Amino acid sequence: MCLDNGSLIRRLVFAYSRGMGSLLRVLVSAVLMVGPPAAAQAQSGQEVPTVEPSLSRLYGSDDLDFGGLFMSGAISPDGRWLVFSRAGRADPANGMNLWIVPLDGTGDATRLTTGAYWEAGPLWFPSGDRILFRTTRADPGGDFQFLMTLDIDPSSGQASGLPRQLTLEPVMFTRSYDISPDGEQVVYAARPTDDTREDRVLKVLPARGGQARTVWTQFLIRPIWADDGFIYGVADLAQAPDAGWDRGFSIRRVPAAGGEAEILSNWPTVRSQEISADARTFVYRLPRRSEAAAYEVASVHGQRLARFTLPD
Repeated sequence: MCLDNGSLIRRLVFAYSRGMGSLLRVLVSAVLMVGPPAAAQAQSGQEVPTVEPSLSRLYGSDDLDFGGLFMSGAISPDGRWLVFSRAGRADPANGMNLWIVPLDGTGDATRLTTGAYWEAGPLWFPSGDRILFRTTRADPGGDFQFLMTLDIDPSSGQASGLPRQLTLEPVMFTRSYDISPDGEQVVYAARPTDDTREDRVLKVLPARGGQARTVWTQFLIRPIWADDGFIYGVADLAQAPDAGWDRGFSIRRVPAAGGEAEILSNWPTVRSQEISADARTFVYRLPRRSEAAAYEVASVHGQRLARFTLPD
């Protein structure tokens, strides 16, 4: 949301532990207001303003037991359901499946998928009756994941069909895909079976299946398909495969119709980030210097907007 003075209201959802080293227990919503980009600091400028987020717990309790490691989750468009993936700690060979739970606390978490597969990264379609996720179902016992969809009854939260394979080629293990604003198409970073970096490309295909087309001859991590007709995402600053995890990244955008990528900003010292659904801002975690988890919000064009902390 944008106010008349240009300030932005950002709503962020965090899933984190209470205390270092503990399992995930709480899902919280953080609402904060950040100043207009024109008044924000550049990356190398002065300290950015510190804001106090308004926190509310969406789901979780002291007695909550996910039965394993909570890996990734997504809230339905109407805010009613949380779909997440979890892996059993007792026997990791049993894989990781998708679960669903009502956020109003009226029911327990139930399974959406079963089997010894690795399934993660669920995303809801705008219609609220289908999810997109990556899974090893098409490669049992292997290490390649493909995109599949699953119909969900929005009234009961139960699966109303079986998983359907969408991509014919594997995708990257990170959340390297997104759904178009109208729900009709899916963008994804294709992962070649020989895993050569130069062959990873960004593709788009119909959400109900069909012929995929290449929109960029490289790939973006965590792409966001925005309303302006561009696909935003993150690419490594360093091109050398052995540059390491601290090589930094750039935020780029590619026309959904295809074409060359435009570099919007470079972030050589930032490692972990998440671009907002409207592709205007992104949030990243600062190096831990205390018990509190510190974050900053910045515009995709390179202006640092606000800093905040979450209680540990």
